[in-house]
Amino acid sequence: MYTVKNVKTFRGREGHGFNATLCRDGKQIALVMDDASGGEADFEWNDRTAERVDIHITDHMDHAFTYQGTPEEKLFVELANSQSYTFDGHTSRKNAAILVEDLIETARVRRDCKNKTVYRLTSDGEGVERVAKVKYTPEYAAQIRARYGADLIEIVNERAEIRQD
Repeated sequence: MYTVKNVKTFRGREGHGFNATLCRDGKQIALVMDDASGGEADFEWNDRTAERVDIHITDHMDHAFTYQGTPEEKLFVELANSQSYTFDGHTSRKNAAILVEDLIETARVRRDCKNKTVYRLTSDGEGVERVAKVKYTPEYAAQIRARYGADLIEIVNERAEIRQD
C-alpha cells in the first residue's frame, strides 16, 4: 500500500506545490517535489542505482510508449497509469504526480477525521467539506443524518479508506 509522509505544502507561481516522502508498505521509496511552477513533479527514487527496467504507460492522448526507469518507479507509475480521473468532463489516465496528490489528500482527510467529524452537503457545492470539532461516533453521525437528511452526501469518516479501525 502506498502512503505519503513528511508532507510540506506551499504556494508557488502556478498554484500549490509540495514536498513529500513516498512510501510503499511503510518503507520510503522516493522523495517527491512539485515546485508549483506549472510543470510535472520530480521524483528522486531511492533505487536509482538499480538496473533499469521497461516501464509501459499510455499518455493522456491514449498513445502507448515505453521508457526505462527504476523497479520502484515501474510499480508506482504503472499503478497510477492503470487508474483514471475526470476533470472538466474529460476522463484521462492518472500519472504518478496525480496519484501522489491523491495520497496527500487522503492523508489530510485522515488527519482531519482522527479527532473530528467531516461531512459533505449537497447545498455546500462541489468539494466543500464541513468539519465539526467533535470526535466521530455512530451516535454523532446519526445526529448529522437527522439534521441534514437528503442534503447529506456523505460522512467522510465512514469511507473505507479513511476509517482507522
